[in-house]
This record gives sequence, C-alpha cells and structure tokens, in this order.
Amino acid sequence: MEHMFGVSHQKLTRAQRKQICAVAERHGAYLVEADLPGIGYQRWFCCQNLGAPFDGDVERAVAEGIAGEVRQPDAERRNALLAQREAWRRLLSVR
Repeated sequence: MEHMFGVSHQKLTRAQRKQICAVAERHGAYLVEADLPGIGYQRWFCCQNLGAPFDGDVERAVAEGIAGEVRQPDAERRNALLAQREAWRRLLSVR
C-alpha cells in the first residue's frame, strides 16, 4: 500500500515537472498526474507507506525541496508556489 500526499490541480510546465520529479525521487517518492473524469487535471505524490512518523518526514522533505528548488517562469507562478508552500506549512503543522 502507498501513502499519497500533496494533491494539487495546478498544471506543471515541462521544466517544473522535471524538477519536481527529481526532488520527489531523492526522497523516495514519485509524481502521479491524471486527467480524471468530472474532476479534470490532478496531481499528487506517492511513496511507500511506512506509517508515522516516516510518511510525514517524506511529505515535509518533498514540500521543502520543491519550495526551495523549483523555479517558476514568471511572477504569477511564483505567487502560486508561495501560496502552495504556505498551504503545505499549514497542512504539516496540523499534524
């Protein structure tokens, strides 16, 4: 069974996808993208489900890696990344 996290509907550029996949792979996770009927584009990450606290550690490492390394092509995308990073922080602080 796998642990899924980091669901988003924001589409990625090719460059972003490459960077995000590299970050995820470094932490033992991978990116899944799908165009789901009735929902549309959606993406998320998966990793081996090892339970707490390991799953949370992977989530944090991936989120921090993306926030620190993934480049946005323009200011609008940068603002979207900052909003997503803040959402990650709020999500992770709930635990």
